[in-house]
Amino acid sequence: MVAVQGKNPETALDLYNRYTRFINSNAKANAEHILKSAVVRFLIPAYGGPSPANKRSTAQEVADGVNYLKKLTPQQIVNALSFVEKEFEAKNIDKDTRRRNRSTLKSFAKWTSEQGYGALGSLEDEEFKYERLHAPSGKARWKENLRLGRDKKSPYTLGAKCFPDDYINQNLLQDFESYQKHRLRCGCSPKTIEDEVAKLYQILGWIHRFKNVPLASLRLTSIVEFSPLNILLPKDLDRKNQQVKDYFVDQMLAKNKAIMTGNETLNLIHEYLEFLGGHSKSRERYVTTVTALAKFIFRNEFGTENYPEDRDIPVIRKLKDLRKKLAKEGKSTPQTIPYEKKSVSWTKAVEVMEKVRQRHEKKCTSSTTVRDGITRKKRTDYALARDLQDFLSLAFMILIPPDRARTYYELELGRTLVYGYFADGFFIPARNLQLSDRFKWYIHLQPLDYKTGKIHGEYWGEIPNTVFNNGKRFYEYIVEWLALRKEILETGEHNCFFIKKKTALHEPLDEKNWNDRISQMFRREAGVPVAPHQLRSMYITYLNEIGASPNEKRGAAIAMHHTEQMQERVYNRQGLESKLAPIVQRHTQETSKLLKKINSSEF
Repeated sequence: MVAVQGKNPETALDLYNRYTRFINSNAKANAEHILKSAVVRFLIPAYGGPSPANKRSTAQEVADGVNYLKKLTPQQIVNALSFVEKEFEAKNIDKDTRRRNRSTLKSFAKWTSEQGYGALGSLEDEEFKYERLHAPSGKARWKENLRLGRDKKSPYTLGAKCFPDDYINQNLLQDFESYQKHRLRCGCSPKTIEDEVAKLYQILGWIHRFKNVPLASLRLTSIVEFSPLNILLPKDLDRKNQQVKDYFVDQMLAKNKAIMTGNETLNLIHEYLEFLGGHSKSRERYVTTVTALAKFIFRNEFGTENYPEDRDIPVIRKLKDLRKKLAKEGKSTPQTIPYEKKSVSWTKAVEVMEKVRQRHEKKCTSSTTVRDGITRKKRTDYALARDLQDFLSLAFMILIPPDRARTYYELELGRTLVYGYFADGFFIPARNLQLSDRFKWYIHLQPLDYKTGKIHGEYWGEIPNTVFNNGKRFYEYIVEWLALRKEILETGEHNCFFIKKKTALHEPLDEKNWNDRISQMFRREAGVPVAPHQLRSMYITYLNEIGASPNEKRGAAIAMHHTEQMQERVYNRQGLESKLAPIVQRHTQETSKLLKKINSSEF
């Protein structure tokens, strides 16, 4: 920083003496005392000078502090506020004291600036250009609230951290264990079961807190009440006996009771969905979970002569009808947040990835020092590793057609992320990570590793070794991350490729961590908190806009593990004008040809 010097080579002490004379003639009687206190207690210590030992400064401490101003330049007074803020933090000064002393020192700095010593807070760089990677102290990174979706409700989930007295009673614990085993036998993936259990905990928390059901009484049947339907008829019973008539009466009564309890369950679910709010598609997912629970609770009742199908159970039939109704509503109900407000173009997404990569490549950032103002400072290895992991997180979703988030946050070295040679269905792993043109990185998924695995089966996807504008290849970044991951981040005993940043052991990521990571990068670089799943729609929309061939779109569907029908119905978010553009252009061309042909004839 080059200060704009005045006519006389004054020191900060000279300015201080001039300023005290100024305020004594223009301010309150105690203004000089207030200034002296602020300078001695905060400004001088902020620049490395002596600091009073106690709250009340001695006469000698005041004299030493004021005398230290001889060592400071006028420009340091102008730039003092940022240093004083750090002194406030270091001494844990309360809010009111900060405000009073900040105001006093700001007035001193402003007056000094007016004497010809540079604009208040202005800093110029003599020798280099720098880019600040973080928001300045006290400045918000985002000025507006960019959160999308409905407002969050106060916590109510059973066992939430804010409810330390919550507990799971033994019966409910056994219910959940049986439910999870049942769902596994039905072929559900562990991730699906995990999501279902999370929703059931939410509903149980609502039942406890809003329906006043004690924790000791909670069961899965608190959500879907069980009512037996199958009444056994003894084999040795005389069919002309009165007991036979009683049997049919019992069957009818059991069915009527099941209908009544089914209605009560449906009323309970309707009440919860009203409390939940949100889009029909969101509520449909909860009904799907409750339907799965009902099938578990009534698992021994259907598949019999009287009730051969699960739909023959009254409550299951009602829940399926409700789910169908919500699904139909979801197709005709506009999204809570329009697609345009929660996404960016695919071109912009690639630009965001490149910005994050360049951020990692910046080995230095700015720092403020007492002597030189703003200077360049080498970034720590930890900071570089953090930015490298951010870049790789986004690059995995952009350099290949974007899969569902689970594929990435569960990437595991040696299992779902492998390096070696693959051909004709056979894979030979490389002995080490030394880069070679013969070997490539692959994502390898078994059916249980992704949502539609039962339909699409085992999957091998090559990761391209993309070249960036600095000549560096993508595989080099992967190897660089693996080295940093091992040496700096001290990962625990797991092989997950991506890890949490702000934990002592750097555990594996989960869905929330991944969503936060991706959306925060987009919010920082593009101003829109794009969620990971939106990248799928953004990519398919881009393919349609550039006129990708049917084979290319078919390949994208395979890579993204969905059908071509779903690709067009769910993920293509082209606007009407974009969809019409090809036929409008072709129609115009054909019409022009016909007109030219007609005009060249003898008509």
